[in-house]
Amino acid sequence: MFSLKVGSGSIGNITKLGANLDAKFSKAIFGVGIRRVVETVVLPVYTSAVEDIFRTEGPGWADLSQGTQEEREATGFPPRHPILQRTGTLKRSLTDPAFGPQTHTVMSFDPLAYISGSDETYGVQVHVGNTLNDTPTGENDIEWTFATEDERFEKLQNGAQSDIPGGKSIPARPMLPRGTQEKMVAQQIGAELYALLVKLLA
Repeated sequence: MFSLKVGSGSIGNITKLGANLDAKFSKAIFGVGIRRVVETVVLPVYTSAVEDIFRTEGPGWADLSQGTQEEREATGFPPRHPILQRTGTLKRSLTDPAFGPQTHTVMSFDPLAYISGSDETYGVQVHVGNTLNDTPTGENDIEWTFATEDERFEKLQNGAQSDIPGGKSIPARPMLPRGTQEKMVAQQIGAELYALLVKLLA
């Protein structure tokens, strides 16, 4: 069994995409290097789907509030779009495997800093980036995990209520494939892996 978990690591919200591989396929893949296969065949399919979600802002993303639009415009950003992409670090944490764990400074007026009810504009350090790790789960089984380290992910993915009375709530804006979209991504990954098998065994 080869499987890929994509999500938020220790935060939760992990989507599992799997494809059963027979012994011949497993041997062929290990011959070219499993990490190379994950990086060049599997991850591009998944991250492309996430890119599409950011590009189309959905399905299911709420419009920005009027207050947020005014705040964005006042701080030099387009008021309405693109949503969740003021600096691009959140998106990169979910779509760019080369964007390893690091810290990033956001200003306190940025809702992504989760500081509600404050007009001060000081820098706040947040963890961003991602990791790609493999974990043997059996004699011929490996589970690969591509996980965002962005600590803002969970609240933005699922929505959250402010901890401060009168503070803004954050609507859920799912950034990972779900439901039918997730199944389509899994099918495409399976097709790419099958195409690789045919090529390797030709």
